[in-house]
Amino acid sequence: MPRHLETITQSKLYVEPWRNPATKRLPGVNLLNWNDWLLVDDAFARQMEYRDHLLTSNRDAVFDAKPCADAASEELLAKVCENLTYKHGYSVENDQVIRPDGAAIRLNKDHPLAVAGRLVQQDFCLLERGANEHVLRGAVLCFPSNWRLGDKMDRPMSAIHAPVQSYGAELGTRVQRIFDNIGETNPVWRANYLLYGTANLFQPDRERVVDRTSGKWVRVERQSLVYLPESKYLAFGIHTHIVPITTFSPDEKAAFLEAWANHKHYAVSG
Repeated sequence: MPRHLETITQSKLYVEPWRNPATKRLPGVNLLNWNDWLLVDDAFARQMEYRDHLLTSNRDAVFDAKPCADAASEELLAKVCENLTYKHGYSVENDQVIRPDGAAIRLNKDHPLAVAGRLVQQDFCLLERGANEHVLRGAVLCFPSNWRLGDKMDRPMSAIHAPVQSYGAELGTRVQRIFDNIGETNPVWRANYLLYGTANLFQPDRERVVDRTSGKWVRVERQSLVYLPESKYLAFGIHTHIVPITTFSPDEKAAFLEAWANHKHYAVSG
């Protein structure tokens, strides 16, 4: 991996979920404004360079889609392009999209889910409603946080979150109820937060134990759930922000560490 891609940070966090009562309670789900679904922040160019690199050089680790998710992948790409039509800095044409960094991404030269992953900073997981739970059928996951895509494909939500200490039967039932109630008019978002010893966005393996001393980077995953009505899939989006904890004031750092100590055993991504 190119060394300059190992540390990619934003100048600030889009959301600080531990500070707002609407986001710090579990599962902390809120209605999503359609205009805010796909974010463009000041780390865009470098994050997109890293995404392009991973999808080219390490594709098996960051992309997989089962044939049953092909229609959902096409539907997601169309929805992304529709949204980007109104997004500053993008130029959406019939056969390509020009990103704010100037890169031209052809829409028909790759799997539609992989193309979607090269257009925006978000990762996307495609979830199909199974008999009792939603099941992961496809993903473009360039910036995983403590999980490997190959370990989770074709598995239901309860199995995906098995390593998460706080994701028990009660919370799983609440999350599934939220999933079942999402439709075209009520997409939702939440945010997760973690403390890391390193800043690399590609973190498929669990780090060694991080404590208040070794934790140097605050990682916030702004997650969204959007319903795809034609395929009846859910698109789970993950936009990752990272800032050094040194950017926090002493009071802000103390408040974060206190919240993190109570929160660190829960992560929707598993």
